[in-house]
Amino acid sequence: MDFMLALTLPTTQEIPNQLKAFSRCSHIHQCYPSQVYREMSFTLSVLLLQLLSVSHSDVIQKYTLRSGSIELIGQVPNVLVESVMWTRNKDKVADWDKGDMTPTYYPTLDKTELNMDTWALTLSDLQPTCNGQYALQINGIETASSFQLIVLESVSGPNIRPNCDLRSCNLTCQGAGIDHTEYSWTDNRGRNERGSVLKVEKTKGLDRVYTCNFSNPVSWKTSSVRERELFPPENTDANLHIILGSIVGSILGGAVLIIIAAATGIAVYKKRNHTQQDGEGDGEDKQHETQKLLSAPDELHVKM
Repeated sequence: MDFMLALTLPTTQEIPNQLKAFSRCSHIHQCYPSQVYREMSFTLSVLLLQLLSVSHSDVIQKYTLRSGSIELIGQVPNVLVESVMWTRNKDKVADWDKGDMTPTYYPTLDKTELNMDTWALTLSDLQPTCNGQYALQINGIETASSFQLIVLESVSGPNIRPNCDLRSCNLTCQGAGIDHTEYSWTDNRGRNERGSVLKVEKTKGLDRVYTCNFSNPVSWKTSSVRERELFPPENTDANLHIILGSIVGSILGGAVLIIIAAATGIAVYKKRNHTQQDGEGDGEDKQHETQKLLSAPDELHVKM
């Protein structure tokens, strides 16, 4: 079906000049055998390329890490190659024509290299600005497959957020970025699940280790959490000792505070009482001295 479709595509206007010459040559019967052979070969090449381009139009996803490199290998048909051109979003990247010593490169991309043996295109120092659809043309006809290039950053390490009760936990894994990323969970017992959330049940041994894998097509990072961190071991005696110790400590602490407060109050009271007594004694002495001074003239008068 595809072959018949390809054969019906060419029209008189679309046939290359060489094919037109062959048509005229066939009608007037003035062609040499070698010329006829060359014209027939070229015609078959054109038909083969059109057959390939019509029957297949695959777009192959290609992912690569930023600042890395990649080689795009197109499907080159077994024909006489007269010209080669690589494009990105229909803009020229590199091309070569029969008779050229070296390929011609265009400023669409900075670091490109065309392999003149395989016609593969190598791109280096890739950045997100290099993203796009790359296609190979042989003899002016686009080949079967093209490439959708996507340049990605390396993912960062994910964070694990637990939401637990006494018997189970929901573990949520979260990493930076959402483009072309995915999550999966594993544990040390062979469990493997996709998705960012993992529900776990408490086990008797408390010996599980849960690992979140955060990845994109070119990188991945992991984070882990131990079951003992999610469910601390239960120990009744230890818990009882802790509770009793807290109670006793609180009581002793309160008693010490009461004793300190009482001692402080007593000391303040004694100090105030002593100050008042000293004040009264000083008053009596001053009064006695005053009386002596007042009585001194009488005593002097009697003596006289």
